[in-house]
Amino acid sequence: MSNYQELAKKGAEKRKAAFQEKSTRGIFALLSDALKDFQDALDLAQDLPNNNRKKQWILAHLGATHHSMAHFYPDEDNKTFHLNKAREFLLRALNLEWTVKPLSEQANWGTVNYAWGYAHLGELFTYRALVQRREPQEEQKNYQNAIDSLSMAIKMELEEGDNYTWAISHRGLAYRQRATSFSRESGDNDRARMDFERVYELDVKKENHWNALYLGATYRALGLEVDDISHMSEEQLKEAYIYLKRSLAFFEWVADKNPELLVRMETLEPYPLHLHHLDAPLALPRERTDIMPSFMIDEHELIEESYNFYNTREELRQEFLKDGPTPEVQVKIDQYYTLLGQRYAQQKE
Repeated sequence: MSNYQELAKKGAEKRKAAFQEKSTRGIFALLSDALKDFQDALDLAQDLPNNNRKKQWILAHLGATHHSMAHFYPDEDNKTFHLNKAREFLLRALNLEWTVKPLSEQANWGTVNYAWGYAHLGELFTYRALVQRREPQEEQKNYQNAIDSLSMAIKMELEEGDNYTWAISHRGLAYRQRATSFSRESGDNDRARMDFERVYELDVKKENHWNALYLGATYRALGLEVDDISHMSEEQLKEAYIYLKRSLAFFEWVADKNPELLVRMETLEPYPLHLHHLDAPLALPRERTDIMPSFMIDEHELIEESYNFYNTREELRQEFLKDGPTPEVQVKIDQYYTLLGQRYAQQKE
């Protein structure tokens, strides 16, 4: 094995170890070491032609590691530096260039058969879209590049007879985030639902809790897509309510299977998921009392579920994050406690 291959192998081992490490300091140290190994390997492999598969592998892993490093820097300068380096090396691995046009319009698009590289390029652009929300045009461009790259990765894997669930799930996330940033009526939430559902169906052992969590978030988004329910038919209201109940079911399933993930997703970069969304069915307004009782579960039961959830949520926060209720959540707990009291009083009457 040549020197550059040995260095690349060491980098890959450290990168893998970083994702199994629990302490932030340990992750940062391992990724920093991996970054140096990949860069040293690339320096030794510079004379290899650009279409050499080993060189492409080093470039892609160097780029992906720069992307991982970007999450550890709160300041914009360091974050931008690593994100730009990540883009540079991933594009080089795929024989692409950064221009003002969408990547899919380049002549070399898809000519390098490297699904892993395209998948990580897609993940990178999803994150760039999240951190560039102050620039709508750049954000739109990033989301389109993310979706195109992930779709290419999925296509390449399917042609090899493999279901690339990691890329499918991340494409669902790109659709979901784009719908949140731009138009909910674009169909992106439904595209996200189809991707998340597909991964859930392929997950025979039901171990992909991250995907299930975002499937729940997408069901919630679909249930709340219509702002004004005053003109909705009973069938439309039923569909919205079913989505919200599905959302709650998935959140509760993840809470049972992987409570630590559920809590940490609230602050986890790059894809925060705020846990106060778990009272999904309560988010549907009660304006249509003429229709609601015909298919909704008991409202008292729903309020009690939400109250119990918020208390459980704070117990989980204290267990895994070692902190107490946030002011926002304490207000929610107090609100539901008041609602419970009102419902009990009505029952006694």
